Amino acid sequence: MQFMRTIPLRKMRDMSYVQQELSKESDSKRAVLQRTMQLLFGGLPKDRLTQDLVNAVDYLNSQSFVRHGKIGSVGFCFGGGMSINLACHAQTAACVIFYGENPSPIELVEKIKCPVLGIYGGEDERINATLDRLVAAMTRYKKDFEMRVYPGAPHAFFNDTNPTTYREQAAKEAWDRVLRFYARTLQID
Repeated sequence: MQFMRTIPLRKMRDMSYVQQELSKESDSKRAVLQRTMQLLFGGLPKDRLTQDLVNAVDYLNSQSFVRHGKIGSVGFCFGGGMSINLACHAQTAACVIFYGENPSPIELVEKIKCPVLGIYGGEDERINATLDRLVAAMTRYKKDFEMRVYPGAPHAFFNDTNPTTYREQAAKEAWDRVLRFYARTLQID
């Protein structure tokens, strides 16, 4: 994470720039960073992880101390993409996406049975580049979808451990929106 924070946000997906910066590191550190980045940028087994989440929802719904059918999900960045993937494959009652990638293929949206709240930073060029596809799919399949884009907020604006991206006002407003959304969808007190 320390290395990734040295990369300007606009250069994060510019692999030639990232490789140039990696070349400045020691051989041992560079090897670890390259393996980690390979996982983070496409190497994670999303299908297997999604199935693990589906199994977790099934398990929770089988527990006597859980309000059956009232499982919600929330995820940030990679987890935001996993949150909507879960909604495409499981019986959840609510789904919150904080600047996560769209399901792939986008037609998986048709399988969503719960309300979805998407929260995005206005300056998050990579994620926002495909938001129109998500909105179109949500509309085409007539899903309960609410979306809020925070102007001036970058990717990871909710992460209060990263002073480069954290936007306190947007984060507080977004969290309040999540709580209202869960109150509506999960009927929590």
